[in-house]
Amino acid sequence: MKLSTTAAALAVMLMLSGCGAAPADTTEQATEAASIPVVSSPEPEKEKAKDDYKENAVHAVMKLTNGDEIELELYPEAAPLTVDNFVNLAKNGFYDGTIIHRVVKDFIIQGGGYDAEYNRKTGASEIKGEFLSNGFKNSIKHERGVISMARIGTDPDSASSQFFIMQKAAPHLDGDYAAFGEVTKGMSVVDKIADSKLAKNTPAGLSELPEDLYVIEKISIEEK
Repeated sequence: MKLSTTAAALAVMLMLSGCGAAPADTTEQATEAASIPVVSSPEPEKEKAKDDYKENAVHAVMKLTNGDEIELELYPEAAPLTVDNFVNLAKNGFYDGTIIHRVVKDFIIQGGGYDAEYNRKTGASEIKGEFLSNGFKNSIKHERGVISMARIGTDPDSASSQFFIMQKAAPHLDGDYAAFGEVTKGMSVVDKIADSKLAKNTPAGLSELPEDLYVIEKISIEEK
């Protein structure tokens, strides 16, 4: 009788011990898991859009000899060297008397390289191409109204004075040309020029010259 009583008591103790062990271990594991800091992946840097550059934009007005005007915003935060080069050329009168020498309907108008007698303008220095394929992060897309720098062939650092304005978007130019601003007023002028008939018997190298002569009287930079 005593043996059976002792055995029963031991069985009860083992049962109580077994019931209490598992919750204690589980609680400890949960506590350890909760103490491990959760490290979240950093959010990718948001690509800037043109609107992000407007606060520090440089304002310019391109006046043609026929009275038409094209107003521009230039974005030094996106392409500082390109904007600085364009502004300096404008202030020094380099663009005065130059023509829009290339028009491609539904694509671009291009100027800044020839005078009204079709002589090539010289004296502008070549600058580094500020675009992605040349190792420079420039997020401006070649959308309608955007102004960008022309360059020679495949040389990424051959831009100097010639610029082009987009009549329509051309995504294939993104990352390969230095876009640096946009038209804010006067896209109707850009459309009129881009839709021009092409001249016949054009000088060598000017096969896309518009029939009507569009001469830049002056590009004025608005001082802050």
